[in-house]
Parts: sequence; structure tokens; C-alpha cells
Amino acid sequence: MQCLARHVMRVCETSAQMESWFSRWEKKHGSEARAELRRYVIAEKDKRQTERDAERINQFGSPDELHAKQKLYGDVA
Repeated sequence: MQCLARHVMRVCETSAQMESWFSRWEKKHGSEARAELRRYVIAEKDKRQTERDAERINQFGSPDELHAKQKLYGDVA
């Protein structure tokens, strides 16, 4: 299911496309399967965000330094 969640994230550029994908999945597999897939997609998004945050912290040396730069310059890549 994780692999499917990553696929959905890759092919859907907007939240409307993702909703359409979930609806088609629900028609084929039922509402429980839709809810499960949605949970996996959310977990995968959270995992990616956590990884990006860790990369940023490594880039800037510490969470405090990252936070200070974000405050000063906005979101830093």
C-alpha cells in the first residue's frame, strides 16, 4: 500500500486530482480501502516532510539556526 501511496502522490499534481483518484479507488475497492489509501498517502507526505526538515537542519547546523533563518528570510530551501 505504501508503494501505491507513493504512486498516487507522483501522478497527482493537485488535490482535486488526488480526490478523483481516491474516488475511483473507492468505486473499485470500497470506502474502507479509500480510507486506508488516504492514511498511507498522508503518512508518506508526513515522512517526506520530516526528511526535508532533517535535511534542512543538517544544512544549517541546528534546529535553532534553521528557525532563525526561516524567521529572517521566510521559508528556506
